[in-house]
Amino acid sequence: PGDESLRLRIAHIYTKHNLNLSALRELQAAKKINPDNAEIRYHLALAYKKDGKKYDAHREFQKAVDINPNNACYYFELANAFVTLNQYDLAVEEFKEALKLDPTDYEIRYRASFTFLKTKKYAEAEYQLKQTIQLKPDFAPGYFNLGIIYELKGYLDAAIEEYRKSIKVDPLFEEGHSFLALAYKKKGMLKEAVAAYGDYAKITKDPLKRADAEREVVKLLREIRLAGEK
Repeated sequence: PGDESLRLRIAHIYTKHNLNLSALRELQAAKKINPDNAEIRYHLALAYKKDGKKYDAHREFQKAVDINPNNACYYFELANAFVTLNQYDLAVEEFKEALKLDPTDYEIRYRASFTFLKTKKYAEAEYQLKQTIQLKPDFAPGYFNLGIIYELKGYLDAAIEEYRKSIKVDPLFEEGHSFLALAYKKKGMLKEAVAAYGDYAKITKDPLKRADAEREVVKLLREIRLAGEK
């Protein structure tokens, strides 16, 4: 059919049923019919992204933004495409554009914070994470990444507090348990580290990580016992 809207609808059906190659063919056909349709370009980019074709995805996300510069989702995905290409400075600029259009989207702020963190712009990353948490207080990765920033800056007590918050809002958040245990150990709070490693061993789904955590518990208990004998 020569109707790009019909092609787009068919592509959505294929995508819904995880038939990505079929969706790609429909979207490519729709693009030929109307190359200036931003929505088609955007969904074609998503299909390329799903297929692991990062350069094709980047090209189509860029084209979607060029055609329609008033859609935050387009900038957001273009920014993520730059991250995939390890072009973090360019990603930052696209995240900023996305936030101008939708400053209340916690996911945009979180992803922007990650990019700031990768470029070692800790103040900007910290600000975006605090905004993320304000918008979504039950989002464990927000507290966790804020803890990482504090630890990188040498504020171990503040980092521990954020790691605690991450597992408070999500008791099964593995990274929070793991980094909390490491932070306690680094600070010399061995009894707390034992408890944290024990909790981590209970909730992790990875048997190798569980075994490592259990070994840490045994090692730390030995250190505590030897310290008590001195």
